[in-house]
Parts: sequence; C-alpha cells; structure tokens
Amino acid sequence: MKRCHRLVNIVYICFISVSSLAVLFGMHRDFYAFLHRLSAPDWLVSSFTGLLNLAWYEVGYVVGGGLKNVHLFLAIPLIGSITGLVSAVALVPRWNRRRIVVLFHIGLSLTLAAASIAVLVWRFVRGIEDEWRLVTSFAFAFLYAVWFAYFYRTRSEDDA
Repeated sequence: MKRCHRLVNIVYICFISVSSLAVLFGMHRDFYAFLHRLSAPDWLVSSFTGLLNLAWYEVGYVVGGGLKNVHLFLAIPLIGSITGLVSAVALVPRWNRRRIVVLFHIGLSLTLAAASIAVLVWRFVRGIEDEWRLVTSFAFAFLYAVWFAYFYRTRSEDDA
C-alpha cells in the first residue's frame, strides 16, 4: 500500500506541477490549438481542458465575469497555478503539514469550480447558454473531487 501511495504522490506532483506551469506560461492555448487542428469535437476539448487542470482561465473568466471583477479574472489563474505548484512541491520533502497545503489547493479549486458552475447555471437560467464552459467546469470539479477523495481517504497514512 505504501508503494501505491508513493506512486500516487508522484503522479500528483508531476500532473499538478506540469499543468500549473502550462497555465502559468500560457501553454494551454497550444493544447487548445492542437485539439482544434485534430478537429476534436467541442465537448472533448472542454472535457480535456477540465480534466487536465487547464481550466484556470475559464474558471477565472466565469467567476470574474459573473462578479464583474477584472481583478478576479486575472488573479484566479495566477493563484490557482501558484497554489498548485506549492502543493506539488510540498509533497516532495518529509514535512508534517504537507497534507494541509495539498488540501488547501484542492479546496480552493473545488470552491472556485463550484462558484463557476453556480455562475454558469445562473446565466443559463437567464437565457445565456454557455454549455462548453459548463462541461469544462464540471470536468474540473470532477478532477479535484477525485484528488480530494484520495487525499482525504489517505490522511492517516504516513506519507512517502
């Protein structure tokens, strides 16, 4: 079980750090362009964007735009990427409080995904359809719900 736990920590470190750096440096746009060149359907692009942790700008656009606050639009991707990097780095050393850092990032991500879904549903009720961002937000929420379930379930185990 300990090897599995170490492997999942390594997957989290690699996945979150690479995707956070991709969002931080704008490489997520290249991913979108690649999928569009493949003629991938919009639902697939939206799903992959959420599941690959590349939806920070979408979440920032929805939440910041829904609240009419440009500062949130700019801050959410930056904060999400930085907390993702910090949480990935926190898993590397033997540090007792690293689970708190990881759960903070996951909690922030889930909160912002829920806010994004709430804004999109509210906009949908008002007649503004944006179903692809809704798919992205649900996929993003699903990704972090899975990470939360794993890290919450293994909270009593000794980290690798």
